[in-house]
Amino acid sequence: MKKALLIFVLCGWVGIANAQVNLGTLLDRMIDRDDMARLPDFTCRQASSYDRASTIPEVPSWFANSDHTQYIRTEINQGRTERVMMDATGPGAITRWWVTSNVYNGYIRIYLNGATSPTVTARVDSLIGGTTLVSAPLSEVTSSGRNLYLPIPYSQSCKVTFDSSDLLYYNINYITFDAGITVQSFSLSELGVYATKITQTKNALLNPQNVIGTISDTQNTQAAVNMFESLQLDVSGPAAIRTLAVSITEDGAVPPDFVLENVYIELTFDGERTALVPVAEFFGSGYGVNAYTSWWRKTQASGLFTCYWPMPFQTEATITIHNQAAAQLDVTIEAASGPWTWDTASMYFHSGRHGQSNVSTADKQDWNIIEITGQGVYAGDTLTLYNPVSDWWGEGDEKVWVDYEGFPSHFGTGTEDYYGYAWGNPTYYTAPFHAQPRADGPGSSGHVVNTRTRSLDRVPFDSHLQFDIEIWHWATTLMDYATTSYWYARPGAMSNTEEPVFSALGSDEFDDANVHEGWSWIDSDSDDAYNTTSHSGFLRISLSSGVEDDWYNLRFGCPYLVQPMPEWGNFSVETLVDVTQCNGGAILPQSMGGIALYDMGNDLEVYPFDLRLAFAYETDTRQVCVEWQMPGSNPGHVTIPSNTRRCWLKLLHDEDAGQWQSYYKLSEAAPWSLLGTMNDTSLPEGGMAQPYLGLFGMTWGNHPQTSGGADFDFDYYHVNLECGAWGYNPADVNHDCMVDLIDFAELAFNWMKCSVPLQSGCYRY
Repeated sequence: MKKALLIFVLCGWVGIANAQVNLGTLLDRMIDRDDMARLPDFTCRQASSYDRASTIPEVPSWFANSDHTQYIRTEINQGRTERVMMDATGPGAITRWWVTSNVYNGYIRIYLNGATSPTVTARVDSLIGGTTLVSAPLSEVTSSGRNLYLPIPYSQSCKVTFDSSDLLYYNINYITFDAGITVQSFSLSELGVYATKITQTKNALLNPQNVIGTISDTQNTQAAVNMFESLQLDVSGPAAIRTLAVSITEDGAVPPDFVLENVYIELTFDGERTALVPVAEFFGSGYGVNAYTSWWRKTQASGLFTCYWPMPFQTEATITIHNQAAAQLDVTIEAASGPWTWDTASMYFHSGRHGQSNVSTADKQDWNIIEITGQGVYAGDTLTLYNPVSDWWGEGDEKVWVDYEGFPSHFGTGTEDYYGYAWGNPTYYTAPFHAQPRADGPGSSGHVVNTRTRSLDRVPFDSHLQFDIEIWHWATTLMDYATTSYWYARPGAMSNTEEPVFSALGSDEFDDANVHEGWSWIDSDSDDAYNTTSHSGFLRISLSSGVEDDWYNLRFGCPYLVQPMPEWGNFSVETLVDVTQCNGGAILPQSMGGIALYDMGNDLEVYPFDLRLAFAYETDTRQVCVEWQMPGSNPGHVTIPSNTRRCWLKLLHDEDAGQWQSYYKLSEAAPWSLLGTMNDTSLPEGGMAQPYLGLFGMTWGNHPQTSGGADFDFDYYHVNLECGAWGYNPADVNHDCMVDLIDFAELAFNWMKCSVPLQSGCYRY
């Protein structure tokens, strides 16, 4: 669909020799979205109160935590003792402040261009988060963190001091312009000169949907997307996507968190893939749908995600949504694009993810968010985590290394400080450039989502950027931890962010006459034999207690947990699933194995233990028995006695009647109870001569013995396990389902064919 639409058009900034920078032009650049996608004309650094004992990586003092009241030096100015917070040469500008304290008595002074008298003098809480210079949203308090985004330009130098010995945590981001750019220094009188522009900037930041540039074309596509299927939208160039919106629902409602976490967005520009990350994390929502609004992204409670990152390209852009969840989802993609002249300053938009379940906090560590080689700018990130205890998890400082520098030019004071709040405050907040869309509690426990994006405080790099953040927890525990980053770069740039390995069933539709090769099913509900869920490749068991408030979903995210069963005979096959490779409910959708309990009305809890599953078939009774064992328990939820084993599902074949009967019992001592029967006519041709069992997910009631007992409904599948039926390991070069020296030899023989970064088919090789 073609249409002409112009909403709050801004003049793009291009840094050129002798360009004039002042408060007005910096305010323009702050809300000029297209400016983000062009190579900048400045560098960015940070001054902070980080513990000065942190000098050498990989020694204990590197994680020193007295990150307050630390300064560059102390001076005596006009009889006052002043502590120097920042001292930089220009031309440049301060672009972002953050501070917090337990008392605000001291004054901050800003000295420009070597002057002995300050240009600005204000009490710290009035200057930052107050209204001395400007009001919200350019200056505001978010969950006890005080933030100021009004740019303060200077032509030669800038020194910032604090005149009190009171406790103070601070971070100050500042930029330094390239040679040839002149800067008009800030003065208080400019607040009046640019009063209208300041008001326009504040209104723009509060209404991001009104500032999207020129839109000349809008395209969309929508479809019901089954598990392991995708939906794709292509956009022709040269152009820039200026608004990208994705809607995801399941039966008209927002999908459960663990379903949404297994839905990915992939971006490809001019044949170069630049993003493949979970949809919710891409849009800053983190784990699940957490409504919030910021300058670059917006999530709505309806399951609609929107971003305003400019995404320029030369010939073609492709947006793909991949459904790796065990559900059929209704997906809509809409991209609004406008004109873009591609040149040597233009950059592609990127997003990458790094995640891990059961991260040990026993030892402090630097968690690598991303490492990039190439030329570009770092534009922001989202932190998504699950903390199983109430103790505070975020003492860790951020560290950004630019162009292989010897010490990080950005060294922060704490994770929450980096994200614009303070004291681990577990409350919801949203602001133009930072937000906490989710903080479950109680205390610091549960799921937490922090996100921060940048504008004038973006971090340029010419060849390399490394961004680490410390994992520094008050308690020794295991956390789920994931970071998703956003950045721009010139063509050919690469990063170390992970790329998930997907499962795929192919594009065949399931119906009576067309069954995907290698799949067959036994379905206890013949009327529902061909629905989408029935063809997801898992044993699905529903247990209803009749007490809706006490329901839990038990999810086993193991698409590769498939056990071969020989022809009829005595056997027992066991597998041990280690939750360090957890999927179900955890935040690593591409890993395998695990268990989680999902309270339908509340939040998600991950069970941190191993799960033992056993599948057994006995010739004499023609029965299949499924056993489970969970060593340990999770107080406060379903309590499972330690080392208890229960055989709870049995299929018994009655040859005379031509039926399978299904039974269950909830303990070794309990009697078997009949669940239902199914006729042999419901079996695939050939019956169960060579069955394979694949367990993927199930639901389980919290109080299964209430309301007169339980009612199971199960779908039971056997799956083709021939080599390649479930795809290939990325290291399996010759696709023989083994990773060995032959693969290494194959790689060594062919590696020169993929040594040209821009050659077709050689990306990331």
